[in-house]
Order: sequence, then C-alpha cells, then structure tokens
Amino acid sequence: MRKQKDERKKVKKQRLRRTKKIFLTSSFKEQHHWFGHVFRVFFRIKRPNREMHFNELEDIGVDQEKIKMLTKRFTFLVRLWLTIVLLGYFYMLYLFIQGDWYIAIISLSVLLIALANAFRFHFWRYQLQKKKLGCTLKEWASDVFKLGGK
Repeated sequence: MRKQKDERKKVKKQRLRRTKKIFLTSSFKEQHHWFGHVFRVFFRIKRPNREMHFNELEDIGVDQEKIKMLTKRFTFLVRLWLTIVLLGYFYMLYLFIQGDWYIAIISLSVLLIALANAFRFHFWRYQLQKKKLGCTLKEWASDVFKLGGK
C-alpha cells in the first residue's frame, strides 16, 4: 500500500515536470522578468547629479544669443504641436460622428501624446523666459493660468 502511494507521488511529480516542460514555464518566467526589467529601466526617472542654476549656463557655452534662439525654436515647436493637436481634435470628432469608435480612441491617444509634447516645449520655454531652471509644475501652472489671484 505504501509503495503504491510512493509510486503515485513519483508519477505525479514526473507529470508535473513534463507539463512544465511542455508549457515552457521557465521560459515564461524568464520572459516576464525581462519585461519587468525593461519597464523599470524605461520608466526610471533620471535625477541630475546636482541642481544647475541659470547663471551657470554661460559656463557650459550657452550665451544670450543661444537662449534667444532656443526660445524662438521652443515657441515654434509649441505652436506646431498645438496646431497638430487642433487638427487631430477635429479629426477625432469626425471619427466619433462617423461611428469609428476604436479609431477615434486611438486618435485620442495620439492627440494626448502631441499635447504632452506641446507642454514639454512650453515648459522649457517658460524656464528660459523666467531665467529659472528647475521650475516646478505648480509654479508653471500658477504663472501660465494666473492662479493665486495675482
């Protein structure tokens, strides 16, 4: 009786090993670890070694003319991305009216990416205009949208 139970346990273990090999569980585990590592590396926020001030820009070769040129370039890029957002918005509305819901949702995601790019370049332009590197989002929002009753 005891031998039969031991044999059954051995057979179950062998079946479990075979099943794991058939379904490549070790490969799935390695693949999930790899995806986790890639996402951790991709979404890691890079912190600067030290905080840089606006006065230190001249030390690295950025003079007033280059700052003016960058401000103009960022202004152009903000306007370009906002134009793309506006056109994409109307196209998205058209898709919703036509009943293409899935495509409209995809165009909404593209629209949000374009809006994020417009924000990025506007934030950089804002930092150059205020001559303050390392502005916070709260400072930017309160100044742009005139919050705080100033």
